[in-house]
Amino acid sequence: ELANAARLERGRLPLESSERIFYLGVGAAVRGVLHPETLVGRTEDWLAHENSAFREGYAAMLAEIMAVVTTGNVPIKLALPEPPRRFVRTGGADA
Repeated sequence: ELANAARLERGRLPLESSERIFYLGVGAAVRGVLHPETLVGRTEDWLAHENSAFREGYAAMLAEIMAVVTTGNVPIKLALPEPPRRFVRTGGADA
């Protein structure tokens, strides 16, 4: 469900927007947890080579997932993380 929600958010955004790239990172984190085989073959520093918006989306989603795992408090539905304000589009351009 989270991967689909991230895909829907991305779909409404311009291709090059930082907000869209943030949600690409969110989706990658979800896929990595659900399908760890997608991470096989990646170098240890692969994330460092990604766009900063992608890294922040990845880290935000992973932090939410890890909080659920460590606390054991499983919500009915895990929400998508909100992108930092600097990534959110205002007036038709990236902030």
